[in-house]
Amino acid sequence: MVLSILLAAPAAATSGAELLQLDESFVLGYIWGAVESAVLVPSSDPDSLRLASHQSECLAKAHINARTMKEAVVAHIRKDPSTLTITGAASVTAVIFEICGPPR
Repeated sequence: MVLSILLAAPAAATSGAELLQLDESFVLGYIWGAVESAVLVPSSDPDSLRLASHQSECLAKAHINARTMKEAVVAHIRKDPSTLTITGAASVTAVIFEICGPPR
């Protein structure tokens, strides 16, 4: 149990710069976990549920998987140096919105 807590804490605070330097398997898991958190665990308000449903459908239709999302997030971070200091999860959210746009 203590090991789980110690491993989870740094992941939550992982910056874009760190994602560019960490082991690929960690990065794949981190990014896919952030995707799942964004589209599978929205807040209960109707707008969040609508956005999460739209994004989930969009990513499925686009055949986005962990590897393609990782490539998109890494490209996003490299393209915009301001993302180096924010959490990697924020970059994942931005990439999902770039791919899917707003719900119609």
